[in-house]
Formats: sequence, C-alpha cells, structure tokens
Amino acid sequence: MLKSKKEADSAASKSNHLEKGTLVEGNIKTSGNMRLDCDVKGDISVAAKLVLGPSANIVGNINSKNLEISGEVTGDVTVTELLVLHPSTIITGNITTPKLITEQGATINGTVTMENAKPEKSGKK
Repeated sequence: MLKSKKEADSAASKSNHLEKGTLVEGNIKTSGNMRLDCDVKGDISVAAKLVLGPSANIVGNINSKNLEISGEVTGDVTVTELLVLHPSTIITGNITTPKLITEQGATINGTVTMENAKPEKSGKK
C-alpha cells in the first residue's frame, strides 16, 4: 500500500520510547523518531532520528538518518546525516557517517568512515 506524502510526514513526526528496565530481543524498525533507554539485542533501523540515552545498551547494528548516543553500542553504526556522540558514549564497532560530532570523553573502538551523503535530486537547474 502506498502512503501519501502527508501520511509519510505524519509517521516521521511520531516518536517511540522504550524505558530503562526493558529488554528487546529482536530487530527494531520504525519510520518515526525513537528514543531508547533500554537493552536491545538485535539490529535497529530508524528512518528519522534515534536517541540512545545513557542507560541504553545495544548489541546489534544501527542504521539511522540522525543519531545521538549517550549509551553503549556493540555493533556497526551507519548514519546518513548527522551522528552525535556524547561524553558517556562507548562504541565497539565501525562507524559510517557524513557528519560527526564527538564530545570529549566519548569512546570509539573501531574505524570511522566519513562518507558524503548522496545529494538529493532536484528538478531545478
């Protein structure tokens, strides 16, 4: 089923939140924003913005448009726009992102690849 632009924009503006004390075993996929303050064992795919709070502990790969991390990630991280790593961040895995903000104290155990996002196509010249 095809969604109209209005329906797609509405879905992207919604936010999901999983609190501390929750354990998710399996993959997570959402078209809206998401905040995780819990443990996840599985891959995460977010079409909008993902925020990992300080109590988040993720074991799996992450794909997101925008991502802010304050917790711990064991797995590869792929971001298409902006990745922000706060001081309490610990990443064990490889990172691919076109833009990266790393605050003092963040730890990366892996490689960082800075790739430009593909330019959006425009009908105007």
